[in-house]
Amino acid sequence: MEANSEQAQQAARSAIELSKQIEALAILLDQQKLLLRQYADGQSMEVKVEGLGKVSVSKPRLGGAKTGTKIEINLDVLEKNQELKAKLIERQLLKEVDVFSSSAAASVTIKPNV
Repeated sequence: MEANSEQAQQAARSAIELSKQIEALAILLDQQKLLLRQYADGQSMEVKVEGLGKVSVSKPRLGGAKTGTKIEINLDVLEKNQELKAKLIERQLLKEVDVFSSSAAASVTIKPNV
């Protein structure tokens, strides 16, 4: 199908209009979430709305708290010293694993005129 065909133009027009509506709704939703956070006042809260569902507000979590430690390896040093790398692998202190990229559908980006 050609990019400027009537069907492609109509689909693009519809996508742009929907995107604008979603963006406006997202702003309104963010405002309601802010109000709900204020009502929760730093605590967990659940509000059930008969026939519609429920909204849960979690207790905020402060960042910067130590949750554990990890060891990082300087790969540049390790690649320069293949003998050390081989010994660490042999002793099972290091393990090489294959990494594969995942597939992804073609992306569609919608940019309404501002």
